[in-house]
Amino acid sequence: MKSLIGILIALLAWLVSPGVAAQDLILERAMLEDVAGTLTIEQVSQLEFQPVARSLSRGYTDSVHWLRLTVRAPQQGREVVLRIYPPNLDEVRLFEAGPWGWQTRVTGDRHPYVDRDQPAIALGFVVHVSEPQVTYYLRLKTTSISWLNVEALMPQAAQRLERQVDLIEDVFIALMLWTLVWAFHHWLLHRERLVGLLALSQALFILYDMALMGYLAPFMPTGHPEWADMATNVLVCAWQLPCLLFTRALFQRYAPPPALMRGFDLLMLVFPVLMLLMALGFTRIALQANYLLFIAARAYFLLVSLTLREEGMPSRRFLRTLHVVLALVVAVLIASHIGWLDDASDGLRYVLVLVVYATVNSLMLIVLVHARLKALHHEARQSSVDLALSQQALALERAHKEEARYLAYTDHLTGLANRRHFVEQAGLAIQRALHERRPLALLMIDLDHFKALNDTLGHAAGDVVLQGVARRLRDTLHRQDLVGRIGGEEFAVVLMDTDAEQAAVRSQALRRAVADTPFDFQEAAHGIHATISLGLTLLKGRPVDLGCLLKEADHALYIAKASGRDALKVHDDELGQRAQLRAQITHELASALERGELSLHYQPVFGADGRQPVCAEALLRWQHPRLGLVPPQAFVDVAEDTGLIVPIGAWVLQQACRDAMTWSAPLQVAVNLSVRQLHSRGIVDDVRQALALSGLPAHRLELEVTESALAQEAAAADALDALRELGVGLALDDFGTGFSSLAYLQRFRFDRLKIDRAFVLPLQQLENSAPVALVRAVIELARALDLACTAEGIENAGQLKVLCELGCSALQGFHLARPMADAALRDFLAGRHDPVGTPT
Repeated sequence: MKSLIGILIALLAWLVSPGVAAQDLILERAMLEDVAGTLTIEQVSQLEFQPVARSLSRGYTDSVHWLRLTVRAPQQGREVVLRIYPPNLDEVRLFEAGPWGWQTRVTGDRHPYVDRDQPAIALGFVVHVSEPQVTYYLRLKTTSISWLNVEALMPQAAQRLERQVDLIEDVFIALMLWTLVWAFHHWLLHRERLVGLLALSQALFILYDMALMGYLAPFMPTGHPEWADMATNVLVCAWQLPCLLFTRALFQRYAPPPALMRGFDLLMLVFPVLMLLMALGFTRIALQANYLLFIAARAYFLLVSLTLREEGMPSRRFLRTLHVVLALVVAVLIASHIGWLDDASDGLRYVLVLVVYATVNSLMLIVLVHARLKALHHEARQSSVDLALSQQALALERAHKEEARYLAYTDHLTGLANRRHFVEQAGLAIQRALHERRPLALLMIDLDHFKALNDTLGHAAGDVVLQGVARRLRDTLHRQDLVGRIGGEEFAVVLMDTDAEQAAVRSQALRRAVADTPFDFQEAAHGIHATISLGLTLLKGRPVDLGCLLKEADHALYIAKASGRDALKVHDDELGQRAQLRAQITHELASALERGELSLHYQPVFGADGRQPVCAEALLRWQHPRLGLVPPQAFVDVAEDTGLIVPIGAWVLQQACRDAMTWSAPLQVAVNLSVRQLHSRGIVDDVRQALALSGLPAHRLELEVTESALAQEAAAADALDALRELGVGLALDDFGTGFSSLAYLQRFRFDRLKIDRAFVLPLQQLENSAPVALVRAVIELARALDLACTAEGIENAGQLKVLCELGCSALQGFHLARPMADAALRDFLAGRHDPVGTPT
């Protein structure tokens, strides 16, 4: 910056150095306007002229102007150059007095595109001054300019001036070209609209200036100066439009007041109108308005630039300095134009002022654009950071979507397909197998005693087993097979391209893969042994859907679990019929209670002698209108699975208590509680309500629970404690068939043990040592714990004899009495009925 300023100061000193003009040469100017253009030199020489300044303001007009030039030179007989600026005049005639009157020294069209060998910044006429005072007349006609400048110089001074002006013009053009190249280069780098507008405005301005100086003469058609005039005049307005667009776009980046920006919008609407007027031939009006708008636009530029905000701008001191220089230059241009600086301004200084203006203007624009580009670089870096962050966010979003998709289709614990995904894939596999007529098998797998495992070792152990089973299933299956976890401890497998024989073999392989090796668990010293039950069904080319196959496999699984678990059952026609019956029972059981199809039968329980009844166990029966008497094992499990056992159990409690109040003997009535009943929230209220509605004393009601109902110890303990507070009796049914019978006796308080029929069946005589020893141990255990002991399932006299000799406190079985309806029980208690009759 300092180097550039130094160069400009040196150049200025050289340009204004002495010798530019002769100090003893005086030129007086006067002007006369010939509106009609008909005056002759003889007429003009007799008329009165008006004195004018060195810069002649003519305005854009079609009138002919006459200039009277009076040259005073102390030395006679020397040549003087009359220099006229600017040169683009349509017609110039110089008249001087001669021996035979006024003579025309120079005549013809002096248009810059016609009769010009090379570009020139001014027209020069050499005249011979033979007297101390010589008068010349210039006849001028042009519509292209609004003012001109006439000087009288010595030939050496004129030549020096031409060299200086040429140098200034070259510097001016070079500066404009450098600004154009700089702007175009940065536009190519950044593709910024702002820089592109700067390049366009500079290019148009250079074209205009070159046209004004005649550099474009070789490219213009000869003989048609009006075309060149029109092109030059249109360029005068055209270059200002992108300049305004650039200035507006530049200032808008620095947020000036909105009211000032609306002024730019108004100016941009005016310049296209001026260009249209010039093209239509209204040159004088358009050029005059264009000149005034040019001055207004420059002043407006200064005004808006002074309002720019500090943020993002270059140095405020630097900008103020440029504003001051531009303001002074504009003031000099205006003053020179109206003639206020006549003694201090000539063509050279006028051109110099233009160059200084262009230099400062370009410098200011470049500084502002450079500041904008720095901001763009910062924005680009920030955009890169934002882009990286956005890409990171997109990657994170994709990861979340993938994770959501994984969670939507995958079981998070085992890594297998979840129910939704398995159903989709299995459905497609079945359709493909049917279309291609290929065999396919479907397996339903359930972990045996999984609930007891969770209750005893905790859910962590259950998770370990589930993960281990999933891993072993996946390792044993073929690659094309499908496997998924469709429930808590349920899995489903599709065996592709597998017939009946292969399906059975592969299913057994899956069962052994799970059962043969225990699962490692730190709280179980020897690991966790687990088994699975499997239900298998085959496609067999039937046009069935996945839902049908799942039902078949699920029913086969139910049969496998009911038959002792750790087993495989294959669905066949018999199982299908049983499945249909189970579905029918499930459908009609809900309304059986409302229709009064359910009833209670009672099996008496006798004392130690086997003769006196002490209790009657309530047994549920279903008299179906079409199926007849449905056995309990056919519908009780269905009621348990569907949850109907809770309302049915509440009805059983109320009905049994009501029946017991009608008996002639004050027997206890025993009612079985299912797992769901014991763990339901309303069991205590159901018992309390049954006792209240029937009026039965609480001690006459005995509730029997199985060991499986005690698996959830905490919930079972709360329920049993609340029932005991009501005063009812509690009995542990099927003692000895569970995992923790002795532990339950220690944990819970019971009034009675019921020995399971599996232990009574082998009892034939006392010499059968092992079964007798087991039963004796249970009886002795009950006696030690002050519990009553009931042996159930007595079917012959030998079993009865052994139990009586062992001292069992209560006896029950078909050998003593079969289950009977309530009316039959009342007859039996009255001595009118044989307790051993037709089984019910």
